[in-house]
Amino acid sequence: MVHKPVKSAEVVELPIERIQPSPFQPRTVFDETKLAELGNSIAANGLVQPIVVRQISNDPPVFELIAGERRLRASKLIGKLTIEAVIKTMTDGEARENALIENIQRDDLTIIDLARSLASLVELHNGDRELVANKISKSIPYLAERLDLLTLPEEIQVMLEKEMLNLAVAKVILDLAPEKQIEAANLAAQLQLTANELRGRMQRHTKPPRDRQSSKSEGPTFNQLSSLLVKLYDSFTGYDFSELKEENRRETLKKQIALALVALENAQNSLDGTFQSPLSSERAESHVACSTFCNC
Repeated sequence: MVHKPVKSAEVVELPIERIQPSPFQPRTVFDETKLAELGNSIAANGLVQPIVVRQISNDPPVFELIAGERRLRASKLIGKLTIEAVIKTMTDGEARENALIENIQRDDLTIIDLARSLASLVELHNGDRELVANKISKSIPYLAERLDLLTLPEEIQVMLEKEMLNLAVAKVILDLAPEKQIEAANLAAQLQLTANELRGRMQRHTKPPRDRQSSKSEGPTFNQLSSLLVKLYDSFTGYDFSELKEENRRETLKKQIALALVALENAQNSLDGTFQSPLSSERAESHVACSTFCNC
């Protein structure tokens, strides 16, 4: 029995009774059949990879699990009294981050446990989604999609946890009016509908796209507008128009430039305090003619 601190990163055989579960463990569902299979494998072949713990008490020595809960549970299941472990020195924050990332990277995590793990990691890093996305080598949209699942009613989260619904179906449900979400989830689960089938059945209850609504009301910020103008200047000064030989493309660009000049002139007038109308009557015909602006 160990009665003194153990050197960090040393692989040792620890008494299982001295290992406490991680308080940061996000996983709530463990497949008993798969645990039994893992236990049989450990009994036959030994532990392929040691668990990771940190020592939290010296007298008597007590350890806290950081990574490897399935291996620990499976070892208990087959009656093992000790288990191989790597002992690391970590703060609470480091232990929590390691436990979360270790679980996030596992394929057998339920979609809701994954979402909870990601939410805990975002919370740990003060809401910095970009930092979290970089840590787990995923995109910000990937992160946002899964975090959005936690806004669904608890009943639907339980269905996702039990794998009665998949992520694609959940994304359709997220786009529905709140009062229709549970109805849609039950319908999808009972009839085993695909995401497209559910979308077709619930089309009339779909919420207006959030991005479209916000873009209409908010418009660009000063920084976005300023950056856009700089890019516009760089693009036009860096492009060799003499190389553009196709007549239809030249005509399209001329119309687009005419429309842009109207907007720029009105912006200039507005800044000078002489703005009068979005488009002068003389340029109305030009504005109509530039309907190809979005179709080039």
